[in-house]
Amino acid sequence: MNPNGTLYPLLERIRVRALIVGVAAAAASVVGALMARTSFDRAYLYSYIFFFGLSMGSMALLMVHRQLGGAWGFLIRRPLESAAMTIPLMAVLFIPVFIDLDRIYPWVNNPPGSEGYHEGPPAGGPAAESEHEPVAKGSPISHTPSGAGPGSSGVRRDPLEKETHDLFAFKKAWLNPTAFTVRFAIYFALWIVLAMVFNIGSRRQDETGSIDLAYWLNGLSAPGLVIYFLSVSFALIDWGMSLEPKWYSTLYGVLLIIGQGISAMAFMILVAAAISRRGELEGLDKPETYNDLGNLLLAFTMLWGYLSFSQFLIIWAGNLGEEIPWYMRRLHGGWEWIGRSLIVFHFAVPFLVLLARPLKRNISALWKIAALVLFMHLLDDYWLIAASPAFDVPGAADRGWFNPSWLDAVVPLAMGGIWLSTFLWFLKGKTLMVAHDPQLLPALKQASGGH
Repeated sequence: MNPNGTLYPLLERIRVRALIVGVAAAAASVVGALMARTSFDRAYLYSYIFFFGLSMGSMALLMVHRQLGGAWGFLIRRPLESAAMTIPLMAVLFIPVFIDLDRIYPWVNNPPGSEGYHEGPPAGGPAAESEHEPVAKGSPISHTPSGAGPGSSGVRRDPLEKETHDLFAFKKAWLNPTAFTVRFAIYFALWIVLAMVFNIGSRRQDETGSIDLAYWLNGLSAPGLVIYFLSVSFALIDWGMSLEPKWYSTLYGVLLIIGQGISAMAFMILVAAAISRRGELEGLDKPETYNDLGNLLLAFTMLWGYLSFSQFLIIWAGNLGEEIPWYMRRLHGGWEWIGRSLIVFHFAVPFLVLLARPLKRNISALWKIAALVLFMHLLDDYWLIAASPAFDVPGAADRGWFNPSWLDAVVPLAMGGIWLSTFLWFLKGKTLMVAHDPQLLPALKQASGGH
C-alpha cells in the first residue's frame, strides 16, 4: 500500500475510532459482568463465536482462492490475510470463557455419568416405561425388576446398556476441563501456524518474486483446508454444541463452518467496496470481479439454507426425546421471532436479491445486501448460542423465554471494535496489490472480460 495514497488515512481513522468504541464498550461490559454474570457470559460467547468465524472464515477463503485462483481473490487477498492474522487475538479473547467455564458449560459441574447428569428422554417420556411392560417373545431386551442389576440371576441384560455405558465413558473423557484446554491449545497452535505461514510466505513472495514459493503456498492450501474443516468442526462442537451435552447433531459443525464462509465473504465485500472507491486496485475492481463475489455469497447463502433446513427436517422427522427439545426451545417463548427473521432476511431476501446479475455487478448495491447478511449472521449466532438452557438464571420465572439484555448489544460492540482495529492494523501495513503471482495475469484478463 502506498502510504501517500488516499486509503491509508481512511484506514487509520477507522482503526482509531473502532479502538475507542471497542475500549469504551469493553469497560461497560466489565461493569455489566459484575452486575449480571450470566447475561455477560451469554453475550460474550455468542459474540466470540461470530468474530472467531470472521477470522477463520477469512483464512478458509484465502486457502480456497490459492487453490482455485480467480480475480475475486486477488481483490481481497490482502484483507483475507489480515483477517487471518487476528487468530492470535481470538486465542487471547477466549480467556474470559476459561474463567467462567464452570458457569457456562453444565458438564463441568455435572460430568457425564454423574448423579446430576441425565441422558436420554425426559422423565415420563418414551423411555419411562413400566417394568411390567410386555416384551415381544424372543426379544433380547427385558426389563430389570426394581432392585435387580445387570448380571443378577434370571435377568437378561439390555444390549443398549453397554452402548449407553460406552457413551458415558467417551463423553466423560471428552467433556472435562483438562481435555477441553488441551484441545483448545492444539486448535490454536494449528491455526496460528497456518495463518503465519500464509502471511509470511506471501510477503516473501512479493519481496523475492519466487514462483516456486507461490506454487508451494498454493499446494499447502489443500491440506490446510482439511485441517481447517476438521479442527474447526471439533472446536465449534466443544464451544457451542456442548452447551447442551445431551443434544447432538452431525450437521452442527458443518452448519457453523458454512456460517463462517457467509460472514467472512460478506465482510470482505464491505472491504472491497471501500477499496474500490479509492481506486487502489485498478484492474481488479471491475464488474466481473464483483459478480464473482456476489455469486460466492449466494452460494454460501444457499448452502446455509439447505443445511439449516436439513437439520430441522431430520430432527423433526426423528421426533426423539433427546433431540427435539433443542428446537422446541428455539421456536417458542419469543425465540421463534428470531428464527422467522432468519428465514426471511438471512436466506429468502439475500437469495432472491443475489439472483439479479446487474445488482452483483454494482458494488454500491452489493455491499448493502452484504451488510444485511453480516448482521443477520450475528443474529443467527445469537439464536444458536443465547437460547441455550445453560444461560438460564436458576429460579427465574422467565426461564426458556427470550429475555434480551443490554449486554447482548454492548459486548459484540466491544469485541467488534477490538477485532476491527486489529484487522486494520495488519491491513494498513500491506501493499494491496499482489505481486509475482503466476495466477495474477490470467485474473487481470478475467476481470477485464478476457481482453
